[in-house]
Amino acid sequence: MNQWRSCGLCALLIYGLAIIPAAADEQHMQIVDQQLDVVERDLQTGRLPQPPPAPPSVVPVAEKRPQQSTFHRFYATAAWDINHVHYSEWDGLDKLDEDMGTQRGMYYAAGYRSPNAINFNDWIIGKPFIEGYYYKPFANNIRYKGALIGGGPYNTTQKSTVDQMGVKLGGYNTFLGKGEIYGYVDGGKRVWNRGQNVLPQYHEKYYWVYTGFGGGFKYPILKKLSVGLDGELLFAINPRMYADILEYTFKLGSVWGALVKAPIKFYLSSNMSLDLTPYFTYWKINASNVSPDGYYEPTSKTHEEGLLSGMTLYY
Repeated sequence: MNQWRSCGLCALLIYGLAIIPAAADEQHMQIVDQQLDVVERDLQTGRLPQPPPAPPSVVPVAEKRPQQSTFHRFYATAAWDINHVHYSEWDGLDKLDEDMGTQRGMYYAAGYRSPNAINFNDWIIGKPFIEGYYYKPFANNIRYKGALIGGGPYNTTQKSTVDQMGVKLGGYNTFLGKGEIYGYVDGGKRVWNRGQNVLPQYHEKYYWVYTGFGGGFKYPILKKLSVGLDGELLFAINPRMYADILEYTFKLGSVWGALVKAPIKFYLSSNMSLDLTPYFTYWKINASNVSPDGYYEPTSKTHEEGLLSGMTLYY
């Protein structure tokens, strides 16, 4: 009797386990059918299920480059200046007198070069720069061959010093990939003291302010060696000559000049270069007014062949 009761309980347990998964499957199918009905109704009414919101997009932020140091934009030059000067005065085709000899001194320059380009209506494009310069002479003696004021030939040695200072303002840009091309306006003052106030070497002082227009280029022919060419036209403003012996200031005629330089630079490092610059200078002075005593300053020509040798530091 007990055996049959045990068998009945086992049968009921097996039947119950079979019914539970079947009921679960039927309930799951009902849920799926309901979801399908909702989707079908949305499609029929034109309402589509909204997609889940997209994760927020990440916009890459460009790294800000550190500001470049401005110190490398500055430079300073010091050079030994030596030149041979030849000055001559003329009356038509007749040479009246001449001075010639070697002059020595120092040349100093300092400047700033902007790294930022400017553009004026597409006809002036470049990076601006400014440079100040000064030619400081030593006491020099040159040979004089001519005549005394009262007449008669006279040859001697007399003093000669030329002070010149000015400022250039211009712009530069790249040239043939690795080189540089530039242009500038120039303004300055030139003073030439000729002779001394000891007879018969009477002292004369030629002086004027000037403006100039120039340009040039430089190009690296080797990794540490560059060569260049620079040319400039100069025009004097209100040129004068004062003669001590006459105590009179002559108003000179038109005065103009030209300067050509060929700078050569050997870079010892990115902050230093050795410089060698041959140059040629020419000045033409037209005849002055006539003084009340009947004297005048004749037409003259001056040319100098020189060499600057020194060093430039870059910051």
